[in-house]
Amino acid sequence: MKPNFRPAVYAHHQRKDGSFNVKICIFFNGKERRLPTTIYCEKKDLTRSYHIKSQDIMNKANNLIAKMHGAIANLSLYDMESKNVDWLVARIKTKLQAQTFRLDFFAYADQYIAGMGEGTRRTYDTALNAFARFLGRREVDINAITKRLMIDFITFCDNEPKMAVNRHTGAYVKTDSKKRKGLASSTYIYKLGTIFRDAKMHYNDKDEDVVLIPRSPFDGLELETPHAEGEKPITAEVVQRMIQDTTPKAKNGHRYALDALIVSFGLMGMNMADLFEAVPPQDGVLVYRRSKTRDRRADGAEMRVNVPAVLRPYLERLGAGTDARVWLPAMRESSQDKKIVTSRVNRGIRSWCEANGIEPFTTYALRKTWATLARSTGADKSLVDECIGHIGGYKMTDIYAVKPFDRMAELNAKVLAMFVW
Repeated sequence: MKPNFRPAVYAHHQRKDGSFNVKICIFFNGKERRLPTTIYCEKKDLTRSYHIKSQDIMNKANNLIAKMHGAIANLSLYDMESKNVDWLVARIKTKLQAQTFRLDFFAYADQYIAGMGEGTRRTYDTALNAFARFLGRREVDINAITKRLMIDFITFCDNEPKMAVNRHTGAYVKTDSKKRKGLASSTYIYKLGTIFRDAKMHYNDKDEDVVLIPRSPFDGLELETPHAEGEKPITAEVVQRMIQDTTPKAKNGHRYALDALIVSFGLMGMNMADLFEAVPPQDGVLVYRRSKTRDRRADGAEMRVNVPAVLRPYLERLGAGTDARVWLPAMRESSQDKKIVTSRVNRGIRSWCEANGIEPFTTYALRKTWATLARSTGADKSLVDECIGHIGGYKMTDIYAVKPFDRMAELNAKVLAMFVW
């Protein structure tokens, strides 16, 4: 049985101002439901028996009925025979809502990232902040995000100077630092696309033919491969110079930076943020969860690293063994903010490079250097990935398999054996 629709006005539904709301009566499978509308009429628009005589009111009602017919145009014969009038009314309401659906992408994004760990949430925040700078506002309807808009955003990211946050004002300011072309755009597009696809999964229901977000602007975007300038690994010769450097502790922060970087290198490229958080090792084994990926890996990014004996003098200068709660208390002397501590190390090593005629690099370069040297030993790529705690493409393996910590320790020993300590 096909549903029938007709507009109606009821005398006992008169409002205080004397007007009447036009209802749409829906008849389906022997039942009737009356759907209120945003159409109102006065008594002069009605006959004595309360039938609508105003052609303008009838036109508005018929336009709405036409939309309702369109909302159920794809109903199957099975639906016609098995569904009831309440199911039909709910479907009509949802389909009509889709025509005026609006969702603020930034509001949804803030909700999406609220439960993430600090490190992961920060990467999404950075992408959202860049998108807001591009738009000139922090609000946009999700259905206004098109592929053309994303292409323009990629161009914006590739041409915008590297930005930094002023810690005092919270405002973004331009810096003179070199920017890796393509890195920001590829990273930001990935983050925004993840949020967009989650919204589509949340609001669209293909089984019920409800598509509130029809576009897929992130599919098929061609992204430029990030340039490697400024992020390449340093040479083994430079690492050896760092190891053998005898700079005293008080000189320009060089000693502190060198010690932190050598310890990082000797622990398979451990990040400064993780060194900052590290608790004392047990029986010579350091256990930690890599902050950058612990919220994204099924195994919590747990790392177990044998602390090599060759690192002892560098560790001692960083205060190892003097605090029962924190492994390297010297890293907390200048600040309790791990980002500031990382910046301090980068400033110190930049100054050391300038004093020694070496091209400046950052803490990240040591991590890439360790990985490069590890690959040069002939080690399997997947083992190197495990050592540096990458997300990888083996989620089920992360759930069921224990990491090969013994093999990881053997590989680290091979890398460190390349140098004179």
